[in-house]
Amino acid sequence: MPSGMPDLFTRTIPVVQLRRLDFLLGESTGIQILHPPGLPTVQCPAIYSGTREDCERFLKIDFFCEMPGFGIDTYRALTTWSDKQQCYRTWVFCASKEEPMYMEGNLEDDRLVMVSDPWPMPWGLQRVRSVFTPLEDGGMRYVADFWQPEGYHTYCTITFNPLGAG
Repeated sequence: MPSGMPDLFTRTIPVVQLRRLDFLLGESTGIQILHPPGLPTVQCPAIYSGTREDCERFLKIDFFCEMPGFGIDTYRALTTWSDKQQCYRTWVFCASKEEPMYMEGNLEDDRLVMVSDPWPMPWGLQRVRSVFTPLEDGGMRYVADFWQPEGYHTYCTITFNPLGAG
């Protein structure tokens, strides 16, 4: 950059904050267990891939599952850190939804806890709390809860096992 040029183009990449999420990187498989309100429990295979975007400004998470009676559903999430808001921010794009889900959150101990804005679900607008917990074997446990007036209720659980783990 020429001397005297304003610092307008300097990228501020939250490297330290994003490195704290390294446990989200890698490829894993698991069984998704869904507890839809008023319906029987559903189990289906799930695949997870977490990578860094080339610019290193975002973590990119791709999630695929094959739901009985529905077919394949895909999600792509982009997560970054906001210095201004002092929190992680995530946008979740879903093949079956027109608008992305927006979430904010932070690390609580070793877990990433994110809470969404209200998002349309088959049961109406839902506020979703997603908790990502690293496991000692390199895997990860994911739990999604719906908010209800009496508190959060678990909707989805998945234990992801790293590919190649024996």
